[in-house]
Amino acid sequence: MGQTHPLRDLTFFIAYINEDKDIRAVIFDKDGKTITGMFALAFQDEVFDKSLISYFEVIRRYMEGDDQQLKEVKEAIRYIYPIHEKRETPLMSFKRLILNVVHYSHENMEYPKRTFRFYLVILITLPLLALRYVGRVISMLTSYRHRLSKAIEAECQIDPNDPYDLNKHLPEGNLEQSNQPIWKTVVYSVGIIIATIIMLFIGAFIIDMIGAARPHGNYPSIVDKLWYVVSLGWLF
Repeated sequence: MGQTHPLRDLTFFIAYINEDKDIRAVIFDKDGKTITGMFALAFQDEVFDKSLISYFEVIRRYMEGDDQQLKEVKEAIRYIYPIHEKRETPLMSFKRLILNVVHYSHENMEYPKRTFRFYLVILITLPLLALRYVGRVISMLTSYRHRLSKAIEAECQIDPNDPYDLNKHLPEGNLEQSNQPIWKTVVYSVGIIIATIIMLFIGAFIIDMIGAARPHGNYPSIVDKLWYVVSLGWLF
């Protein structure tokens, strides 16, 4: 079982390691100089100190705050995904990929409508996005799920009547709505399949164009081979 420490005994700071930054907490000995322990919070940001400070402020208000501050924390959160209950679904992986590609800044999940930006160069990277999506899905399905000990889980049970429980009261506009109709899920799923196939064809076309431009190039068409697979020609 891991150690626990009162919040007042922890000293927090931003740690700069290579290209990443995170927030770390240290525990000092009685002399106030010797470090006896250290751990990092989960969030990282390689660009903005401000986002790390904002992240820590949410935690500070949650740990120290009164009802008013807890209410402000709840209202500030616009996105939550229940990773403690289930793995990221292929549909959510697709939504996260789109957020990372056509939205900018650390606010892309908080306020997607005001962070949307689209550049034509994205069309060129579509084949890579298809591979990135497949890789993300495989990673999410095969990665180890961290679990807390039963003792810690028992201490962290949420009051059934807690008005700040975001598992029951999802933020407005949350990506993962529990009451999403089945038709919407089906449409999203079909759209993901079609988008993935289109991205693969674009990538195959680019490869064929590069092959055709090379002198004395006589390479088999990747587009034809992909069409053979997608059209189920191998079944007949």
